[in-house]
Amino acid sequence: MNPPKLLLDENLSPSIALTLTREGYDVVHIRDRGLLQATDAQVFARAFAEDRIVVTFNCDDFKKVGQAATVHAGLVFFEDSGLLRDEQLDLVRKALGHIADELTAGRDMINRVLRIWSDSAHVTEWGIRWGIAATVLGISPDAKVSSQTAQGQFAGRRG
Repeated sequence: MNPPKLLLDENLSPSIALTLTREGYDVVHIRDRGLLQATDAQVFARAFAEDRIVVTFNCDDFKKVGQAATVHAGLVFFEDSGLLRDEQLDLVRKALGHIADELTAGRDMINRVLRIWSDSAHVTEWGIRWGIAATVLGISPDAKVSSQTAQGQFAGRRG
């Protein structure tokens, strides 16, 4: 089981990535990747290329990007806004704890979304999109695909 790798969106403090990296986590901020002026789709593509879970307050836009994707490493949506840096850090730690629980239970974050509020959290699973994307993956567009199949496709992409 690989530990989670996170990519923090621009609406989180870059110092969170530094703090968590010092604590042994694999967390980077989009600033570290030269993506401060990037579109959400570009951020999402970089996260996919690096097998990272995107962590963001920008839930609406990343929901659209994520649902349009064939497969992704996962998303973490923070549903509270206007938080101070220390409160953001607490939420990222909370997310890491929930992701660790999912991994321990044998579930990864592939095509899944962890929604976190200050007082609760919920994981949802999205099916992968069909049409051209299914053809690219070599799956019949008429097939019903389970989470395990999506995970296999993603793991196969990692090589």
